[in-house]
Amino acid sequence: MYSKSILRIPAGWTALLLLVLPLWLASCKKENDVTSPNSAEGSWRINALRFDPAFDLFDIGVPTSDAVATLKQVATQFPEYADDVTCFTETRYTFNSNGSVAVAESPKCASSADFENLNPVDNTAKWKVENNKITLTDASGSETYDFSRNGDTMNWSVKETDDFDGDGKTETVTLTLEFKKI
Repeated sequence: MYSKSILRIPAGWTALLLLVLPLWLASCKKENDVTSPNSAEGSWRINALRFDPAFDLFDIGVPTSDAVATLKQVATQFPEYADDVTCFTETRYTFNSNGSVAVAESPKCASSADFENLNPVDNTAKWKVENNKITLTDASGSETYDFSRNGDTMNWSVKETDDFDGDGKTETVTLTLEFKKI
């Protein structure tokens, strides 16, 4: 998402984003619809990308538990990244009742060269929730995540093992992508 030379992002960050960002897909629901709490159906925007346990994502000596909050803060210091952050948080993901997905990019994505790298799932993706798991399928394959929904908040989680902080040690981290209903 950001140049390693500017933000000192460890090598595992790109892989992390490519694994997690298919989670960007979200659902569409009219205000008067009654949607099952076990469904992703409706329109959503990304609110948070949480790490448990927190780790030093940007190699600056400060553990990060929410990449979105940290990236928003970075964008205040490096305005050239503001469009990337806005693209990430204002893109609308719609999960339709027929299992299809529609992605409506934020206008800021036009100036974000990294958007395609952050969102490898396209408008041809299909989704399905079953047994508290959500599976996303597109031309590149399928990804399955733990799924929970509480009202207007939807969470997708996955455990990953990698050297996330670039310290030469492998860590196991639970990554949770939090969506807010729009």
